[in-house]
Amino acid sequence: EACTIFVSALERVRQSYGLCMYGYVIMPEHVHLLVNEPERSTLAQALKSLKQGVARRLALRAEEPFWQERYYDF
Repeated sequence: EACTIFVSALERVRQSYGLCMYGYVIMPEHVHLLVNEPERSTLAQALKSLKQGVARRLALRAEEPFWQERYYDF
């Protein structure tokens, strides 16, 4: 269920921010994204939107937070 929610939120962010998504991998404990700088706003803002959207949808079901506090962006 978490994977489906993440992919749905990722598509919403891709469309909203004009991200060009080259690829992504969803692992059991983390996610890899290969994207360009968004057409609208900054990458940090797009990822914040992604993280908030997923967290809101999963907050009522999860005992622990879905996301770590920061992302590793290089």
